[in-house]
Amino acid sequence: MGIKKRWRCSTHVSRGCKALCYTVQGAVIAVNGCHNHKPKAESLEYIVIPSGRGRGILILFNGYTYASRGSLYTAYCSKRDTGCQARIKFSRDGQKRILLYESRIYCHDHPPPDYIVTKNGEYVKA
Repeated sequence: MGIKKRWRCSTHVSRGCKALCYTVQGAVIAVNGCHNHKPKAESLEYIVIPSGRGRGILILFNGYTYASRGSLYTAYCSKRDTGCQARIKFSRDGQKRILLYESRIYCHDHPPPDYIVTKNGEYVKA
């Protein structure tokens, strides 16, 4: 296996954020806790990618994928069927800005999926 390394949120000291993750050889193996603060404004960008099954689209945000499942304003973690409660909410002004993500109640309970970017700029699940 390799050396297990713990990573804390950069605001751990200044804001008391308890979010952390564990890696082994650069691969995330566990995620613990949620951030107690909003991200910097520039990190609220997301990418729309085709789903792996070719049926619809996924939203790639902060390394995790989300599916809208019929809602215009809420997208749920693509691992929702396995029990993950994480979700993101969009603005209702037509701008599709992310307003809410990962509250203390709705955290991911798994590491993010691995995607690679092809030479054509397409995202493919590794």
